[in-house]
Amino acid sequence: MNLKVSNYKPIVNTLKKLTFRPPYGQQKEFLQRGVRDMRIIKKINSERHFEQLIELFQTRLDWLNQIIPIPLFPGEKQHFEGIAELATGAANSGIKDGLTQIYNRSYFDVCLKELWSLNKRKSKDNKVDTISLFLMDIDFFKPYNDLYGHLRGDNILRKVAQIIQETLERESDVLARYGGEEFVIILPSTNEDGAVTVAKKIHEAILAEQIPHVGSEVSNCLTLSIGISTLNPNEIDNKLIERLNYLKGSRDDPSTNLQFINNHAQERLLVLSSDIALYAAKNLGRSQSMIFSEVPYCKEKMIQISH
Repeated sequence: MNLKVSNYKPIVNTLKKLTFRPPYGQQKEFLQRGVRDMRIIKKINSERHFEQLIELFQTRLDWLNQIIPIPLFPGEKQHFEGIAELATGAANSGIKDGLTQIYNRSYFDVCLKELWSLNKRKSKDNKVDTISLFLMDIDFFKPYNDLYGHLRGDNILRKVAQIIQETLERESDVLARYGGEEFVIILPSTNEDGAVTVAKKIHEAILAEQIPHVGSEVSNCLTLSIGISTLNPNEIDNKLIERLNYLKGSRDDPSTNLQFINNHAQERLLVLSSDIALYAAKNLGRSQSMIFSEVPYCKEKMIQISH
């Protein structure tokens, strides 16, 4: 089949990988990501044929959850490819960033809302997981563009996206381009210590590439600043809102109606707190990570990368 999958590689690759019978754990992760992607694309595009894709993924995921061996249907590979071809009707659905080929802002917004809602529903069973979120900014990217040109700037955005993606070990982790030189990561079921570990890996991976940047004021090479926030969807209280209001008020950002966000788009509190942490990391010298819980005064958990 001649499939046009330029913006649809994650789904089609997932379908194809299933035919190679990976180990149980990997296959379950592939299916989970497939279900997640299908639901989000359906919400973005309202395409009806995604319902059968979701049903296919979910059925096979149910089999795995029951630890029943997945049978090889007659003509199964052709069946998967046929459904994949249907899915390519939304090849321009806009879930991927055209430049970096990671997820885009629209996908991120829906994915975060879905994950937050899922964990809120889990609260009835007392199984709510914390969610960690990174907002990342390439340090002194405008000077990089001015010095090396926009074509090399675009190549750097692709390179940085690739480096970050390779540090993420779980299928459930979501990397997206947030805008310009900013990237965002959703880490489900990740506490603050786990988030710090991932942030260290990202800093180390970027520095290991030794990408020249003579326009940087903090290093000879390209670096990142990262803002980290970890929240439990079932533990949002007035104390957190007051803290956000205080820290947001210390900046020059336009006023945000936190009460409205808390009542109608609570997942945005995770983004706002990460943004505040990123702002602090940049103000304290860049090339480092700052955790929201440590903003603005304590530095014990700050990840300072030496040059």
